[in-house]
Amino acid sequence: MKAGLSMIGKADTLALSAMIAEMPNYNAIRKIMTSEELKKIRIDKGWSQNDLAKLLGYKDRSHIARLENGYQAINERFSMSVKWLCHTDAGSSELHSNSHPV
Repeated sequence: MKAGLSMIGKADTLALSAMIAEMPNYNAIRKIMTSEELKKIRIDKGWSQNDLAKLLGYKDRSHIARLENGYQAINERFSMSVKWLCHTDAGSSELHSNSHPV
């Protein structure tokens, strides 16, 4: 037998998709942010590019700078990671510790 979604019936898959799509803020969470939105969020949180890079596990600010300047596209995973940091205490606590985020 195949593993994964192939074991779920078509009706179950459609019902699950509909249920997820009806979750509050689903579209806002899944929406990929623009470079301007990334910079605004970072500044509004009081984070430097180095701060955000550290929170996301990057060694320096260069990746954040490329994203903010539009030299590199922001993907869904990065976008959702930033949104998660903004809505949890992880952002402020990680900045003041010597540990690296998981």
